[in-house]
Amino acid sequence: SFFVTRLSGVDPESTLWSRPRIEGAGTPAAKGARLKMPVMSRSAAVRSNGQKLELIYGTESADSLPELAILELPSAGQGAPGSVVGARLFALPQPRGASWMSIEKVTYMHRGEQVTALLCERKHPPCPATAPLLVNAHGGPAAGFVNSMKTAADANRYPFRHFLMAGYRVFQPMFRGTLGFGDKWAMGNIGAQGSLEGDLGDILAGLDWLQNSHPSLKGTLAPARTGIFGGSYGGYMTIRAMSMLQHRFGAGVALYGFVHNRWMTYEGGDFTWEDEYIVPPPLDVEGFEIELVEEEGDSPGTSAPRAAARALPNSSSEGTPAAHRPLRDRSPSAGSVCSQSASDVWPLPKEMQASDCFNGLHRINKPLLLMHGEKDDICPLSQSQVAFHMLEKSGVPTGLIVYPGEGHGFDQPEHQQDRDRRMLLWFAEHLEGERGSVPDVRE
Repeated sequence: SFFVTRLSGVDPESTLWSRPRIEGAGTPAAKGARLKMPVMSRSAAVRSNGQKLELIYGTESADSLPELAILELPSAGQGAPGSVVGARLFALPQPRGASWMSIEKVTYMHRGEQVTALLCERKHPPCPATAPLLVNAHGGPAAGFVNSMKTAADANRYPFRHFLMAGYRVFQPMFRGTLGFGDKWAMGNIGAQGSLEGDLGDILAGLDWLQNSHPSLKGTLAPARTGIFGGSYGGYMTIRAMSMLQHRFGAGVALYGFVHNRWMTYEGGDFTWEDEYIVPPPLDVEGFEIELVEEEGDSPGTSAPRAAARALPNSSSEGTPAAHRPLRDRSPSAGSVCSQSASDVWPLPKEMQASDCFNGLHRINKPLLLMHGEKDDICPLSQSQVAFHMLEKSGVPTGLIVYPGEGHGFDQPEHQQDRDRRMLLWFAEHLEGERGSVPDVRE
């Protein structure tokens, strides 16, 4: 027997599967009962209890922090598909105050699609109605997230627990590109990063829904009380939001983000992101021509003609959707149509720069803190450095914190503590709102 845990949106589901030992190796496994409490630990153990076998694992839910579950495995012929089997639960030690956090799954519509989000807040003591709201733009963007109290009480990659304890609410939209909602949704921001019609629009639609429709937050949101933060793709989304929508956010923190995709790609040498997520503009077979241009030669005063390929404007291949038309090899001697990776397209057309933040950095006029690892080889440090220098030159409140030896994310406990402290101080200084009394949870 074995189990499989999958995400259905943000809700984990675990199912038992089994295969008779007497059958051959090619015998397909049979799906069995669904576990009432999903398996959320990285490993599980099986022990014999007399004539019964028990599965021991870690579990969690929206209503409970991580617990130890002991499940009696169904005997042969029991645990039919569709049935639900429960488990005995045992509490595990938790950080003081973790049980005061709550998480709520909400859904809303944007451009005809349902978007799911998680809303986290402190329940003891209750947050004031006008408490500041922090939007977490998650990284990935192909990543999955769980509707669990552990999410609200976590303080590993981002200081959710510290934010909530300090009186902030945290809103985490599962925008286009998030895993758990099917392939179409996971691919929903390919060629449309930071788009108001796509992932960035999904975030804004969530804020509008909270302001207009949420049962307890309706009418309580304000830009001066709204911040945004995130790392990696979430760092990019933070910078993108603050450069495009200055009137919606009062402050932001971008952790190991990026501002220019091509620059990031070739500095780091990893072409995966650009080739998978950036869509080159189509060049039509009929709309392609060769022209001779003068180019400086090796010796002064000399020039050499070279062949350069260019696409004719407003051309189209009749009957072929633009998104699926092949690119033509740009070498002058090539005469055939070929498929071309995004990272191989030169010179860089404006369509492939449409999602970049670089040319919009001058529009940022609200406080933005940047944090980066010194040795980040995925989103290089230079991406934050250029944003910092631009903001500093423009007189926008900013800062750049570089953690020595860190890569893409901060692993050292002292760096995580410093990150948490700086983020708390940044939002406390630059966001308005009533956060109420902060409980003392020191041991």
